[in-house]
Amino acid sequence: MEQIIRGRAVPLPMSDIDTDQIIPRQFLKTTRRGSLGECLLYHHRYRPDGSPDPRFVLNDPRYQGAVILLAGENFGCGSSREHAVWALVDWGFKAVVAPSFAEIFAGNAVNNHLLPVRVSPGALKEMVELATADPATEFVIDLPARSISAGSRRWELFISPALAAAYSRPDPIASTLGMQQLIEAYEREHAEPWQAGIVQEEGA
Repeated sequence: MEQIIRGRAVPLPMSDIDTDQIIPRQFLKTTRRGSLGECLLYHHRYRPDGSPDPRFVLNDPRYQGAVILLAGENFGCGSSREHAVWALVDWGFKAVVAPSFAEIFAGNAVNNHLLPVRVSPGALKEMVELATADPATEFVIDLPARSISAGSRRWELFISPALAAAYSRPDPIASTLGMQQLIEAYEREHAEPWQAGIVQEEGA
């Protein structure tokens, strides 16, 4: 996965944006990715009559093509629906920057190649101010350096080693298969006496 992400950012510093806001339940019938981008943050983006609300930032043409979302505290709280991550990826986001994330959302994100990185509230405020004042501002997320920069400005980012490793792997199944020997060793060590022969035979 991309270790350095460059691009413009959408400022959405709202706290507690839950998964039902990210992708409302009426759009959960599909199990196919690639079609949920237009449903992202549906009730914020569209008026009751279905027309786009020009006041909402995702409808601002100046932010079209942005790949980074600048969000508020506790982003992705609520249910564990993976569709929320699919919608963000389908819209074109490669990373979400926020002071904190719901744990399940962050896990779903890295499994779908969406990078969730944390910054301090003060850093987020500065980034939002830059992106609001000039939507053309380019941000650079450097995962190995654990930093985000824009021009001469630089901020520290935070991500747990487990999430960073999961994001860097091609897919979670490959990661599990890569630990096959450790799994088999654990099974042999903890097998009941009557199971020992079966485990040994399977591991042979």
